[in-house]
Amino acid sequence: MDQAIDFYKKGLKMAHENNDVVAESSCYMNLGNIFHSQGSHKQALDFLEKALELTRKVGNKKGI
Repeated sequence: MDQAIDFYKKGLKMAHENNDVVAESSCYMNLGNIFHSQGSHKQALDFLEKALELTRKVGNKKGI
């Protein structure tokens, strides 16, 4: 799980630098899912709320 977290955090940084909102949202979503599966619900909620905000920003109704 630690490797997955590192992978998504690196992807998050790259997506943000490249203004790729869809990829950024996906990284937040995946991080939220990982932390949820580990029982870290506060961290999971923080990441999932960020993903939701970006998903709304791009108008992805299915993603919301």
